[in-house]
Amino acid sequence: SDLLGFTDGFICGLLRYYVTPQVLGEARNVIDRFISALIWDQNVLNDIVTFVAASVPRTKDYSAHLVKLGSPLPVSCMAHIDASRNIVLSSLLKGISSASQASQDFSGAIPPSWFPMVTSEFAHPVSVTIAMSIFSVLYSTSNNFRTKCAKGRTLRCLQSTLGAHAQQYDLFGILMELVLGSVRDIYRYTKPADVTIPKGHGANGHV
Repeated sequence: SDLLGFTDGFICGLLRYYVTPQVLGEARNVIDRFISALIWDQNVLNDIVTFVAASVPRTKDYSAHLVKLGSPLPVSCMAHIDASRNIVLSSLLKGISSASQASQDFSGAIPPSWFPMVTSEFAHPVSVTIAMSIFSVLYSTSNNFRTKCAKGRTLRCLQSTLGAHAQQYDLFGILMELVLGSVRDIYRYTKPADVTIPKGHGANGHV
């Protein structure tokens, strides 16, 4: 379709080829509007996130990675690909955060298995932070996504990949908000009288 053609030609093109910083800045506005307008289209969304994952290196061999990506750029231009990826991820986060408030389910377009791929050991730190922000939104708003995470052991996989990024303070904040949000959800649907605490910590053993 024309939409998928635009995704492959324009958005994916930014992740393959070099453009000047000025053009890349203007591209951000176009991508923001494109994703915001078509966030409901599961096929377009899946096409975008699939290529984003493909743009993340799996090893230190960046030359081989660029060849696999279909990019003619030299290794010295990896910073440009990282910047382009971060722009696309940022637009995805904006669109998903807005649409999730309307209870839209993205678990079909963005599978849990996508997140360990974009947070690999060799992923750009900013890419990891934005990707985990997206994960936090989906995990806290979609029952289907949480169920798929449990079945696919996604949290265990993320525990492995995120170890390489443990020094990122902003990532720690996102994970803490995710944990605290999950705890709030548990207590939100639990009657106070049903939560038993050890004797000695309350007048009647309940909170």
